This record gives sequence, C-alpha cells and structure tokens, in this order.
Amino acid sequence: MPHRYANARNDVAVAVESQGHDSLFLIHIPGNAGGSIRKAMKQYGGNHKSFHHHKASKLVQVFDSARTKQLFAVIRDPVDRALKAWSWAARQSTWNPLVSDAESQVYSALFKAGDASRFFEVVDFDSLTRVCHHFTPQVDYIDVANVRLITLEGLQGNLDRLVKEHGGDRIKLPDDRVHESGRPMADILSADAIDRILDFYLEDYAMHQTLLAKRKN
Repeated sequence: MPHRYANARNDVAVAVESQGHDSLFLIHIPGNAGGSIRKAMKQYGGNHKSFHHHKASKLVQVFDSARTKQLFAVIRDPVDRALKAWSWAARQSTWNPLVSDAESQVYSALFKAGDASRFFEVVDFDSLTRVCHHFTPQVDYIDVANVRLITLEGLQGNLDRLVKEHGGDRIKLPDDRVHESGRPMADILSADAIDRILDFYLEDYAMHQTLLAKRKN
C-alpha cells in the first residue's frame, strides 16, 4: 500500500460535482465535512459516488471539470480531525475494504475499547497513514496550485461566500452533519497526545491557523 496515498481503498477517482454548482469542484479531504457538503449538493443531482478521497493532482489529471472549475477544500483543526479519524476507525465499515471481515471486526473493536489519549501517545503516525487514509495529513491532498481553502469553522458562511463569488445554487448544509456523532472532545487528550498530534500535523496546524487569522481580518 503506497505511503500516504490519499485513498488507499480505491484507485478510481470520481467527481464531486452537481448541475447546480457548475463553477465549484470539491476536494474531499476525509473527516472535513465532505459528506455533509456532498449531501447538500446532491439535492441538485450530479455525481456523488463513494470514495472521493483523492489528492487534487489526481482529480486534475482525471477530470476536465477539475481543470476548469474552482477547486476548493475544507480545512479543520488537526487535533479535532485526529479525534474524528479515531472515532471513524471504530467503525467496522472503515476497515472492510482494507482487510478481511474478521480482521475488520478486530481493528474496529480495538478502537472502540481503547483510549484515544493513550493511542495518540504511542501510535506510529507514518505507519498509521499507510492503513487508514483518514489520518493522512490535510496538506497531502492540496498538491496543486489555486485551491481555495475554507475553514470548518463558519462553514455555511464560507460556502455562501464561495457561491456568491463563483456562481451556482446555494450549498445549504443539512441540519444534522453526516458522520458527526461519536467524536470525542479534545479535552480527553493528554498534553503528550496533543503534542504528538501537532508535531505530526505541523503543516496542517499552520495552514489552519493562517486561515483563521485571515477570517478575523
């Protein structure tokens, strides 16, 4: 399995686009509200198959529309995203495409029964990204120029501004976020766990902080 490949589960890229959003093309970074955005866009039709977790460079290579539309991606706090990925890994369906059914039951059960703080204190992040792309750093997906980055914070307003600038129907987020339930809060983590997360996702942290600072100005 390639190191840090954005989507280890499926090598067939598919578009995230809609007839009502002819100017925008989503780079779906796993754990960053992509499911909720796709759900919002789906009301207008379009292509919304599974496995959208690909690097921008691959989407540009495969799709004409990715070369002509405005690429955009949602960025979130790396500690919050790491906890979302940890919660996601407790689902058996996360592991089914990667390993046997028996192994997927074991892996998901280990996350369910485990302690998130201890996990991040000892895990080998490089090895982890080889087996679960939800832990792949966000910067790895943004590997082409001219990608518009928006924060998870204030997401609806950010999407409204994108549509106002580039055109298309409003992307109205659902009241209930997709896959949001079950994620623990950051206050369960030890200082060592947070330090290790921020050390591995240092570029993600810097990117997120820069975007937040721009929003305040």
